[in-house]
Amino acid sequence: MMNLFTRLFFVCMTLFPVIPLATASEPLKPEITSRKFDGIYFTQKRLSESETHYDAIIKQLAKQFGSGNAKNLPIDPQTAELTRLLQSIHGRCAYCVILHEQTARDMGIPQIKIDSLPAWRESQLFTVSEKAALNYTEVLSDLDQEHIQQAHDALKKHFDQAAVETLLMSIVNMDAYIKIFLAQGRQPAFSNK
Repeated sequence: MMNLFTRLFFVCMTLFPVIPLATASEPLKPEITSRKFDGIYFTQKRLSESETHYDAIIKQLAKQFGSGNAKNLPIDPQTAELTRLLQSIHGRCAYCVILHEQTARDMGIPQIKIDSLPAWRESQLFTVSEKAALNYTEVLSDLDQEHIQQAHDALKKHFDQAAVETLLMSIVNMDAYIKIFLAQGRQPAFSNK
C-alpha cells in the first residue's frame, strides 16, 4: 500500500510531467541544493538527512520550473528570476537569496536592479510587465485573497496562460523550498581560506 507521500508524488508527476531540461549542447546545472558559491558553505542545523525523501517533489518542480531550466520556460528568464529573488528576500531564506542573486547576475540582470528589488514599487528600473509579475508573486506568496484577482488580471495583460502557469508553479516551488530550508536550518558561513 502506497503512503501519502508516494501517492502525492505520483499525482504531481502526472499533473506536471517533466519537460526537457537541456539540449545536447547545453549542460545540466547541478541540483539546486548542491550548488557551490565562492567562499561560502552551508550547514543544516536541524534536518540533515532525508529518510522519507520529503524533498523529492520540490526537487522535481525545481527541475521543471526553476532557474536551471530557464531557457525552456515560456516566460522571460530575467523576469522569472527577479520573482524568485524577490520571494527569497521576502521569505528571509539566506541560501535562496545567495543562489538567486548569483543566478540573476549570471543572467545579465544589472546589479542596480538586483540591489533595488526590495523597493521595486518605487522604481522605474522595472518594466510594467516585471512589476505585474513581482506584484503577483507577492500577492500569491502572501496568500493575499483580497488582491489576488487584481494581481491576476494585471498579470494577464502581459503574459499568456503558459507563462502565468509557469510563474504560479515557480512561486509554489519557491515557497516550499523556503519552508524546507527553514526547517533544515540551512545557514551560510564563510569557508576558511
